[in-house]
Amino acid sequence: MGVESYFINLVFEGVKQEKQAGGRGFVGNTNLIINDVEFYIKGKGARKIGIDKYLFDDSIIIELISENNSVLAITLQGCLSWYPQGLDTMVSFARSLNNEVSPIHLSYPALKDYYSIKDSNVFIEDIMSIYSEKYDNFKKQNIHILNTKLPPGKEFYRYKDKSNNLIFKVLKKIFK
Repeated sequence: MGVESYFINLVFEGVKQEKQAGGRGFVGNTNLIINDVEFYIKGKGARKIGIDKYLFDDSIIIELISENNSVLAITLQGCLSWYPQGLDTMVSFARSLNNEVSPIHLSYPALKDYYSIKDSNVFIEDIMSIYSEKYDNFKKQNIHILNTKLPPGKEFYRYKDKSNNLIFKVLKKIFK
């Protein structure tokens, strides 16, 4: 995860997030087959961008965490250029998934508890608190691309480079 991004986890019932060698992992069982979850995600307008990865709403990367063809959790990653709007989109997606596919819990590794969908507003507040310093630093360095709907990663950096070059060209003309 880069300086431009943030994430949350959607953990299906019957699964727990545990500390493991090399980071955190998910353990447990679900009856959710990868193909069924992929079908649902594509039906919501997401497009496939990699193995078990999708781009949703032109701003959110959806990654399926699976084991033995069974989906245990979903990681949603967004770009701080579209924050907090992207976080709202993530939680809205989680609500739909919870209501239409299977019960989930909202999760973030630094938070000890899982949050139910009905507590999503508290979860959003806690995530906003966790990312407040990172977002403040991002705003200082990227004021010119705030409120820009971008996914994290390569597309963000491409846009930032283009934007910085344009600003440089304008300033160069002004100060000639």
